[in-house]
Amino acid sequence: MSSRRVYVEGYGCSLNKAETYYIIAELEKAGFTISDPASADVVVINTCAVKNPTESRMVSRIENFLEMGKRVVVAGCLPDVNPVLLKRYKISVVSARAINRIADAVKKTLSGKIVDYREGEKPGVPVGVQPGITGILPISEGCLGRCAYCGTKNARGDLQSYDPKQIRMAFEKMVREGKKEIFLTAQDTGCYGLDIGTSLPELVRSLLEVDGDYVIRIGMMNPNHALGMLQELSSLLNHPRVYSFLHAPVQSGSDRILKNMRRPYKARDFVRIVDYMRENVPDVTIATDIIVGLPGETETDYHHTIRLLEETRPDVTNVSKFYPRPKTPAEKMPRIRTQVIKRRSKLLSDLVRRISEENNKRYVGRTMRGLVVSEGMARTTNYKTVFFSGKAVPGEWASFRITGAGPSHLKAKVL
Repeated sequence: MSSRRVYVEGYGCSLNKAETYYIIAELEKAGFTISDPASADVVVINTCAVKNPTESRMVSRIENFLEMGKRVVVAGCLPDVNPVLLKRYKISVVSARAINRIADAVKKTLSGKIVDYREGEKPGVPVGVQPGITGILPISEGCLGRCAYCGTKNARGDLQSYDPKQIRMAFEKMVREGKKEIFLTAQDTGCYGLDIGTSLPELVRSLLEVDGDYVIRIGMMNPNHALGMLQELSSLLNHPRVYSFLHAPVQSGSDRILKNMRRPYKARDFVRIVDYMRENVPDVTIATDIIVGLPGETETDYHHTIRLLEETRPDVTNVSKFYPRPKTPAEKMPRIRTQVIKRRSKLLSDLVRRISEENNKRYVGRTMRGLVVSEGMARTTNYKTVFFSGKAVPGEWASFRITGAGPSHLKAKVL
């Protein structure tokens, strides 16, 4: 048994987290024992490669385990995002598209072979045993976009929506297992079903037919898809078993930069989405993403982004610096100086932090209902994080008196 010990660690988005649990389940099914790093004979790293700093961290983890004398299998996005990078190491590789071959890869690696698996049969909905009260449920892989800066497209490919019947079966299983919040996740949830003749609203309505004490969080969707389903989407976000939360990454406030990014919408479309949701979904939480410093971004473009954020005032804004990813159109574009990107990122981060805190302060003094997700922490029905004092058990709903606010959270007392 000592020669069948495997340590698994995963990084990245919620889809990657779900696939990490799937990897663990597949290895256990194949007779491997999941162990700690020190006693493992093989280490599996389910990688993320969305940005250069993330990629650097993945490389550091690979080198660390090789220095420990471990056999290493690298899975996830990195093998397809930057395959050249991995050729310098004596490791096995299993791309995101070959996840169903992970057990075979580990078996061969354990015997001293080096494998490179790039293609495989899709395993259906990749869900393993997930700890805690939160379930992560992938609904599709890939997307319909062609964004100029995105390396993940090279790893995940075009949209492949999972069968709605399989999704519902996995959902029902999570509810039976006692999951209290279930995250629907994908590269872009908004395009779910467009390749198989259905849609995200149709899927969510089907899942809501399942009885149980749970709440659904709909994951990130691109603005062009959100724009085409505003009425249906607002109806879903008003449902008592769906978080009133919308994550629509606008990426820039400049139409010129959006065009260079190959994003199929305009900045005003994002304004329309936000205005509609705030008018039709009480207390809706709006989240978005911004990339600073795409090649060609001028000061004028940058200030368009500032004005868009000042106008729409998202509750959550994730600010990222542009990093060129291998095999993307943006990699070949003339780059902006690093110090310029750092300055713009710092100013924008300060702005969105202030906006988020001002938005959160509006809740001080109110009573809100929330799901206790861990000791001292809850999420409100509009997906605000609450740190609270008082007694409340994880997995139960409680009422909170909001006593304070920061940029990323609310403070409260249990009533």
